[in-house]
Amino acid sequence: MLVDTKKLKVFINIFFFYNIHILLPRKKRGGEIMGRPKGRKNRTWTSKEKYEIILPVLNGELSTYEQASMVGVKSHSTIVNWIHKYQDGGIEALENKRKPGNPLAKYSSRKELSYTEQLEYENMKLRIENERLKKGYTSKEADQAKRI
Repeated sequence: MLVDTKKLKVFINIFFFYNIHILLPRKKRGGEIMGRPKGRKNRTWTSKEKYEIILPVLNGELSTYEQASMVGVKSHSTIVNWIHKYQDGGIEALENKRKPGNPLAKYSSRKELSYTEQLEYENMKLRIENERLKKGYTSKEADQAKRI
């Protein structure tokens, strides 16, 4: 079956111009849908687990692709990144970094707080307000900046 290349090019241009590709199902690799389903947490690995995963690759027993599929790591590049970190800083470099989040989130989402939690929440709010005032803007200005 021959395909008219002009029509195919027009179809591809329209396809990507209107972002129709986002309506297609997620790519599959090896019969498994790639990526994490919405609403689920990412898998975390301890530094010891990471070291045990990269050890066969460092010893030359397995490739990163083989090890990723055997262990259940979604991408071989994750293992490559772990190897680079290990080579640069040893097993300490494999530790998970603590990500800063919203410190008020754990208090503001709950309906009832204990007395100490109420005090901690109020204390945090005052610290944030104090930092804003040190930087030179008021709560109203900060709220306006959020809306923009």
